Amino acid sequence: MLWADRVLADVGTPLIWATGGHLLIGNLFIGIFEGWLLSRLFGFKPVSSIIWMIIANYVSFIAGAMAIQKFSSLVDQYYSNVPPIFRLRSTLLTFAAMSYIASIVIEWPFCYLIAGKPLRRWRRSFLASVCAQSASYAILIVLYGFVTTTTMATVPDFQQDLSFVKDPTAWVYYIDPNDGAVWRIHLNGRGREMFAETNLPDLNARLYAERSATTNSGLRLAAIAGMRDQNPRIVKNSFASVAAPQPGEAGNPPITWSSFDSWGGIESWGGPGGQLEHDLRGKDQREWTCCTGQWASEGILVSHNHKQEYRLAYATPFSSEGEWTCRNCITLSGDQAVFQVNDQILILDLPSRKLGFLTYGRGPVVALD
Repeated sequence: MLWADRVLADVGTPLIWATGGHLLIGNLFIGIFEGWLLSRLFGFKPVSSIIWMIIANYVSFIAGAMAIQKFSSLVDQYYSNVPPIFRLRSTLLTFAAMSYIASIVIEWPFCYLIAGKPLRRWRRSFLASVCAQSASYAILIVLYGFVTTTTMATVPDFQQDLSFVKDPTAWVYYIDPNDGAVWRIHLNGRGREMFAETNLPDLNARLYAERSATTNSGLRLAAIAGMRDQNPRIVKNSFASVAAPQPGEAGNPPITWSSFDSWGGIESWGGPGGQLEHDLRGKDQREWTCCTGQWASEGILVSHNHKQEYRLAYATPFSSEGEWTCRNCITLSGDQAVFQVNDQILILDLPSRKLGFLTYGRGPVVALD
């Protein structure tokens, strides 16, 4: 069984625990099952079949671990003109199909060894490999179905244009992943321009707005250069009067971790009032709220009148746990939200589930003026 997994060495979700167990001892039991099955269907020697299929599964895993990055790069190149959010479904199906085919090919030589010297040995051994992988994949699909999350690919109503945006003139400030500079763009995807030349290449760099402690000149734009950065940089003084996220007075930068959770405390996780620090609406306009979780499998949770409506998340054995983590959720008037996932800045209409791609970027700040 080929298992080309890229889950980070961390703890916290059922998928991580399931994958870790699969890698450590799962291949042993899969090999035993496949060897027993081949001995029953094809008359192979039981002990020899089990031993060789155990070895085959571990070899298959090592080969998959070595090839996954290369294959992922090829997939990205093939779909390079399509934002990742719009190709989740096709990418998942591609990875699953190629994993299945590669498993058959890699474990075929082991089935050939088990087959001995009967007539039509090549054909019989290939059929045995197909049967073994089909049976084990059928079981694993069911088992991993309990811990795999694909609602990011199945629940939203994907929009190729941003005509559904209700406040097109608002600015989104963000860090460009390619040059580390601060850019800005309107919510409708127009007017993209460089705002400040900075050097913020770190994956966990982010922007935030803060009030001046000494003047009334509005908010200033600041940046945190990385996960453990304690010395924020001032990008621009007096860039807006209304913006989010905005943690407080000058010199009070947010605590930054890789999840970029909300700064509103417990309330940001669906409690009374929704995300106070990330919500640009009046308190009487918060029937629809959203918040992000620490893990990719938690994604972004959308609630209506404090009751969960749906969750958008993506965590599969073919993606790392941090790859599709939802970050920096900012709720706007009209019950729409801007958030970041996988270096993409997206906009979601909470009631209709319309989801659009705005730009590639990190650590967004939304300014209304």
